[in-house]
Amino acid sequence: MKKIIVFILCLTALALGSDREGQSNVMVFGDMMTRFCAEILPMTSTPYKQIDSTTVIELLNSAALEASTDLFCVERDTTLVMVAGTMWYNLPSDFYDVPVNMAQFGVVSIGSGTSGETGMKTMSVSEMGLNLPMSSSNEIPTRYIIRKGQIYIEPVNNDGDTVRVYYAAYANLMVTDTSGTDTSNIDKSYMEYVILSAAAKYLTAANWVTADAYRASRLAIVQGNLAAEEKRLGIIKIEK
Repeated sequence: MKKIIVFILCLTALALGSDREGQSNVMVFGDMMTRFCAEILPMTSTPYKQIDSTTVIELLNSAALEASTDLFCVERDTTLVMVAGTMWYNLPSDFYDVPVNMAQFGVVSIGSGTSGETGMKTMSVSEMGLNLPMSSSNEIPTRYIIRKGQIYIEPVNNDGDTVRVYYAAYANLMVTDTSGTDTSNIDKSYMEYVILSAAAKYLTAANWVTADAYRASRLAIVQGNLAAEEKRLGIIKIEK
């Protein structure tokens, strides 16, 4: 039977990745590559010469993407300007989800000429159309539903009202460059988890560069370190 792993991020870890768009506390690919190689071949002075960098960047990108979707550790926000009578608006290309059960995510409305944010509620498809714009009303948006990269909003009565979406984003795709300066948008507090996850995948792959006994010993160490990182971040895995 296939095992499904459910990730639960405990409240104790929520503050670790709280920076919004424009995060400065991030890691560059060169640093990540160095840390990754140190996990694989810690006794080798130049491990990066024995490990294909293309494989490493693929593994790091895969691990980062999984972390961003499992742990919601890339936080972003976007502001949409309302046009009266228009209910559908496009979301950013890096949009993943608005986890309504996590305090740092949600959708709020801001009346034209004001700065105060008012929380909005989700609605079901069957409820669409029940809060349509009324020409005599100045009510700000109160309900929304997200579908296929767009957000549907009701009511939209006024030009200039805005809706702000605090959302979880996908990890950005890093590319291999000669300087190693490409930057991940995942906060450093999650970076060790990403590196260890990538290292564990590498060590379980068939195309290994050393003897199987060494691989098995390094894998056990990496998995132990990964378990410690999961505990530090408050991640609980439940197998179903």
